[in-house]
Amino acid sequence: MLTPVKVQPLHQHPSLTLVPLTQMQGDTLTGVIYRVKNNTANRVTMKTTDFYTRAVRAVSLSATSIPPQGNVYLYQITQGGQ
Repeated sequence: MLTPVKVQPLHQHPSLTLVPLTQMQGDTLTGVIYRVKNNTANRVTMKTTDFYTRAVRAVSLSATSIPPQGNVYLYQITQGGQ
């Protein structure tokens, strides 16, 4: 069963704002959806590996390039549950 839980902030890149939208927690995994905003006047290119840490099991981006002042979505699965 998935349970909504309070979302913790993700480490932020200086030119990006990562806004947690929702988090679902199961027995062993937790999934978080973030809105990633580009705060610069330039296009920013990202890789999924930019968002991996020791506990992260999977990452997906809705796009790997964010236009100036634009948004994309980050989907992250981490180890750890209830």
